Amino acid sequence: MLIHCQDKLGVEDGNITDDQLQASSDLSNGTGLLQWRLNQEAVTGMPGAWVALISDTQPWIQVNLYRHTHIAGVIVQGRTDAEQWVTSYKVKTSLDADPVLYDFVKDKDGAEEVGTLI
Repeated sequence: MLIHCQDKLGVEDGNITDDQLQASSDLSNGTGLLQWRLNQEAVTGMPGAWVALISDTQPWIQVNLYRHTHIAGVIVQGRTDAEQWVTSYKVKTSLDADPVLYDFVKDKDGAEEVGTLI
């Protein structure tokens, strides 16, 4: 069954607030999660994107939606001022934000789903 998104969760327009976001690291002050929002334009000293530390070998972003929410898709976007972008990602979910209890989203065969960009 194909599910179509009817409502955006608010990453672009700010309905998801800054205090709902966490990340494993950020490269500098100008590359933190405040730059993570969709269609964020680059301005002096800020790339218009979240950029993890180069030494962060398993970077992650966490969004607390505060309630059980059906997620029908994920949109990713590269930096607006440089040719840098995510090439693949996995999504984990949890109902209580306990990192031990996070589960990877799986495909119909039970394998971890991997989002791949071309």
